[in-house]
Amino acid sequence: MKSLRESDVPPWIDRTKQLLAEWNPSLHPIGAYGLGGKPIPPDLQQLKIIRIDILEDQVRYVWMGGMDHTELEIDRLPDGTFRFIAHYNDYKSEVIWPRRPNQTMQPTAGRYVTSFYVMKTRSLHATLALASGG
Repeated sequence: MKSLRESDVPPWIDRTKQLLAEWNPSLHPIGAYGLGGKPIPPDLQQLKIIRIDILEDQVRYVWMGGMDHTELEIDRLPDGTFRFIAHYNDYKSEVIWPRRPNQTMQPTAGRYVTSFYVMKTRSLHATLALASGG
């Protein structure tokens, strides 16, 4: 999804507006398209999208479901603009549009760092000694 270019944004917004126009409170949002809902449009099938969820102000284009889901979430914000969030799995997501300063929309090598912090514990006596100046 990081390969999303600025020129790709308007067609995604247009499609999302059309899908949001279908929303109503009685619509089951998960799998409005795919998974027993309406068929996925052929151009999105070519992108390997397996499901489209439609909520009141959000459309999710899902590539892979389950524990390691991958999806593009497009939110309609209160001011009428749109925000694109890439969900790579249950733990890694990022806003990919609108771009922030120094954020490129060109493909980049993904690097994920997991950091573990170990805190040393102090005894109560040592803490009291430090607090009392002794």
